[in-house]
Amino acid sequence: MTVITHKEQRKKILNLGLLLAGLGLIVSTAFLPKKSWAADLLPKDIVTSPSPVIAPDISFHDPFAPCHGDCSVTLFGGHSAAPMSMQDVLSNVTLPTEWDWGDSDIAGIYFSRPIMSYKDLFTIDTEIGIAKRFGAETETEYWTALYLRWRKFPWNHIVKTTIGASIGLNYATGISVYEKEKAATRGSEGSKLLHFFSPELTLALPEQENVELVFRFHHRSGVWGTFNGVHGGSHFGTVGIRIKF
Repeated sequence: MTVITHKEQRKKILNLGLLLAGLGLIVSTAFLPKKSWAADLLPKDIVTSPSPVIAPDISFHDPFAPCHGDCSVTLFGGHSAAPMSMQDVLSNVTLPTEWDWGDSDIAGIYFSRPIMSYKDLFTIDTEIGIAKRFGAETETEYWTALYLRWRKFPWNHIVKTTIGASIGLNYATGISVYEKEKAATRGSEGSKLLHFFSPELTLALPEQENVELVFRFHHRSGVWGTFNGVHGGSHFGTVGIRIKF
């Protein structure tokens, strides 16, 4: 029987991280015309659109093109809740009023931008962010993710609404005592690198849809032991303001 050492396991996890981090770039550029990369070198009258349509109803957007209302920055803050595993999150969906709140806070900022859209139904967005914990937890978090965001709701003429969920990687500068306690129940020491799964809801006024109110469940965990045997993690209930530009 082949025994996988901790060093080999960490190497596999880091390789997985590099693959996921590059997924957004691969998806956004694989189908773009090559001349879009040389747009600055071509005469303006033959430069292609930054959002070429390559198939009916599906558009891929160049993440390196100038922003035209499709880029956004979000400032957020929130409070910690009891550490959960991915199974806890998916099987015990409850309102924030029913959560067991902790004694840590978080504040951060992240940048996001769509790289693919299908009609006006949904988009796939890239995101990169940084956040600082305060209180009982003091670590700094860094993450990169892809978001699947649904945008079509019958009441959008009253309140513009989107819902989204992510897949990505979250790296913390340390392993908090809460994450260590949760990981220890499964014989793990925890991990600085974990999966980033953060569902969110956004609301905006139709006449000012470039400003959104964001409610996010900021969550990182080991995805059933995929990351160094971790079955738990940490999460925060957060509220933020998103500005599109």
